[in-house]
Amino acid sequence: MTREPPTPDGPPAPDAPAGPDTPGAEPAVTVEGEGALARLRLPAGSAVDVDLDTLTELARAVQVAVDDAVLAALRSALDEALATPADIDRVIAEASPPVDGRDGWLEWERGCEPCPAGSMCNVPDAQMRVDHYNRIAYIRVTGGEPVATLHPPTAGEDGRDVRGRVERATPGRPCAIQLGAGLGLKGGRVVPELDGVLELANNRLSVSRHFDVPG
Repeated sequence: MTREPPTPDGPPAPDAPAGPDTPGAEPAVTVEGEGALARLRLPAGSAVDVDLDTLTELARAVQVAVDDAVLAALRSALDEALATPADIDRVIAEASPPVDGRDGWLEWERGCEPCPAGSMCNVPDAQMRVDHYNRIAYIRVTGGEPVATLHPPTAGEDGRDVRGRVERATPGRPCAIQLGAGLGLKGGRVVPELDGVLELANNRLSVSRHFDVPG
């Protein structure tokens, strides 16, 4: 570009940066948002001078982890650019956030849940995060008949950014409710070892033969 000579009002104007609407602008791959996404820009007319290998190298130059999905996105953008005179601006990769693990919980058998129907303790996560069980509730049970299923915590699923860097998921914690006297665990099912009363107090589940009222 030819610069204008200096004028009394100031120095010459700088060259305009190359962009999608600037003749001679070239394809570019950029990474945005700390690895949240990768974007391909193909200015109008630039696709005739590049191929899939060229675009792949542009992506790798900014450390994008090029997998089959990224290759498919690059190929699709290139095909579209060759078929239309317009600029192409395409997201070719997005980060996958981590999915944290689920805390362990008790799934009660029908009629065995020592909580009022519709209360928060019907929600598995509430058993873990909120101490809803700092109270006493009683249910009559029969020895050998399961009262609940104990679900273990899950590990969760790690996430990755567009550069392939791993963001670790937080694993779930064990169930907050502990098994006490008079209960056994068989194949993940909570089974009373005797006839009696199922008692849940201060996050501890137990069975006793007698119904004792505190106080």
